[in-house]
Amino acid sequence: MLKKKRKNKNMAAIPQSAYDVARVMRARYESEPVIVDVLINRGLSEGEARFVVYDSVLVEKREKNRFYAKVRQDRHVRFALYSTVMLVAGVIIMLLATGPYGELLGKAMIIIAVLSIISNGIMWVFEGI
Repeated sequence: MLKKKRKNKNMAAIPQSAYDVARVMRARYESEPVIVDVLINRGLSEGEARFVVYDSVLVEKREKNRFYAKVRQDRHVRFALYSTVMLVAGVIIMLLATGPYGELLGKAMIIIAVLSIISNGIMWVFEGI
């Protein structure tokens, strides 16, 4: 993580180690006042320490949102891939099947694959991906 630019030019640049300390302490579920006290003991002013704690919370939330968006997108891609494979398998079974049940099985697989592709598209739209 890069050092943050200050809107208030009177504040000194906050060292990266302060952000690292805040991140590690938040990972240990330390409370915000404890983190602020530790940062003050490391030489930051109270305002800078509060800013680091607040900013580290925002960075964590952004990273978590990116991670979950990626997981949702991966799930949709996998689901679409499985549906496409099922559609192709249904067509192959229907074309190569001899007898009444082979063709029926192929048609059923095609219908299920088309419905799953449609439902995946609907989920994709509603989740905003």
